Amino acid sequence: MFQDLGRALYSVHQYDEAILNLKKSLTLGPEDPEAYHYLGRAQAAKGDWKDAIISYQKAIALGHNEAAENLADALYADRQYNEAVRNYQEAIQTEPDSPEAHYGLARALRKLNREKEALQELSKATKLDPKLTPPTD
Repeated sequence: MFQDLGRALYSVHQYDEAILNLKKSLTLGPEDPEAYHYLGRAQAAKGDWKDAIISYQKAIALGHNEAAENLADALYADRQYNEAVRNYQEAIQTEPDSPEAHYGLARALRKLNREKEALQELSKATKLDPKLTPPTD
């Protein structure tokens, strides 16, 4: 019940209430990877990167592999570029046709001044989604 309410609140951008309900859900079922994933999404939407990282890591540890890209995005936002690279690479192993994961990897590689690798990843991303443009950050 609390997880459904938390997800619904997340979908209407009521992140504080979503977080509260998702945390209640986790007190009842602490091994729920989906609840951790949505908790991370709500925390990330608020810019609470450190909490989002912890929630995504728990979701992944419980088998929610799709959270790897979200974890990489949060690590990138928290300026943990080496960790972001590692997690984007893991996300790509899970979903090799994700243009967003390749694009995120290109951005993180660029932050680490690994331009050649960044261009390769950007090329892969734009082949998968031609609407993507080179990162500006």
